[in-house]
Amino acid sequence: MRRYSSSPSKILIIHFTGRLGDSLFFTPILKSLTTKYSNSKIDYMCHRNTHELFLNFPGLNKISIISKRKAIFRGWFRQKKYDLAFVSFSHNEEFETIIKFANRVSNEIISFKPLDPLMEEEITHVAPREFSGHISSYYSNLISSIGIELITNRNQYFPTKDECNIAKNELKKFKSKKQIFIGFKLTSLKSRSYRDWPKENFLEFIHLLKLENIQPTLLA
Repeated sequence: MRRYSSSPSKILIIHFTGRLGDSLFFTPILKSLTTKYSNSKIDYMCHRNTHELFLNFPGLNKISIISKRKAIFRGWFRQKKYDLAFVSFSHNEEFETIIKFANRVSNEIISFKPLDPLMEEEITHVAPREFSGHISSYYSNLISSIGIELITNRNQYFPTKDECNIAKNELKKFKSKKQIFIGFKLTSLKSRSYRDWPKENFLEFIHLLKLENIQPTLLA
């Protein structure tokens, strides 16, 4: 592991994935970094699909969108703006253009191990690309491999005032009915077999709820 700045004044964190769930599982790492470097100015870049998740995240100076195509053309004509950059992506994804962009704008880079060994020359410290168990454990390798402690395992989500107002207005519609709310997370994406709940089980669960005079509500 090569030495990197222990007290950077300007930091860039890039978490590039269009998956909302993966982005939420990265938030404990983001929280740990903003706590560790609370005296630094931290900018955050992410995929356009996940941008709104971080609009109210504490400790971030600037939140912006980056894409693998536009990254090719960015960062060429300015001096390096950041002392340190963290580059994160899902275990089954990789975008060389994002790593190369980070190398153009930051003096030092900490990133997951790239698939192309030649890319490692552009990275100050290469975090292990190990995935076993939960995706949050994979993301924690980015900081644990350089000795930064993960201060929480809980996902961190900070809704904006507008989002809170929208939620309150939606709940008011059901308040008079005195309903008990039970949330269901439905997905059409390929997942692990133990998450595949047959529709017969789902219908049986709905039936049991109705026997208890509970009217389930699905918000999608």
